[in-house]
Amino acid sequence: MATLERHVFGRRTEKLPTVADELRGDADSTAARAEAAKKKRQERATRKAEEAPEREIRHAVPDEERQCPACGGEDLKPLGKGRTSVLYEYVPARFERQVHVQEVLACTCGRGVVTAPPPARVVDRGEYGPGFIAHVVTSKCADAMPLHRLAQRVERSGVPMSRSTLTDLF
Repeated sequence: MATLERHVFGRRTEKLPTVADELRGDADSTAARAEAAKKKRQERATRKAEEAPEREIRHAVPDEERQCPACGGEDLKPLGKGRTSVLYEYVPARFERQVHVQEVLACTCGRGVVTAPPPARVVDRGEYGPGFIAHVVTSKCADAMPLHRLAQRVERSGVPMSRSTLTDLF
């Protein structure tokens, strides 16, 4: 009975599909539309991430670690471009996308590889730096800004963001 009442008297967004639509199988088109909308959101987030200002920060292997773990030799050469990781950071009045590149060195003996230490992170495997998280907390607590509005502001600045991500960070 409740389903019928919602179908007849419910809000437009809550209405169930008509019986004729259900018989024709338009439920598949609804799922396809939802999938297309999700893909469009993901493409937009990717495009915004590429538009964000970017700064590359290189991390070199410290001098005391520049030796082969296998043979102890110090004749090391670069192995590829290094490991890259992305971290979004808040620089007052703007956001920037920092690309951290860790130097990877290989020994000439062919058995040892040495990698520069990764940058320190607030959250393990997190994409957001301490300045970004401090900005979220300050905006929410000190400025009393709702997270959905903060998410819109961050999106306008070029960082792909959802309200649920801000909630988790907060």
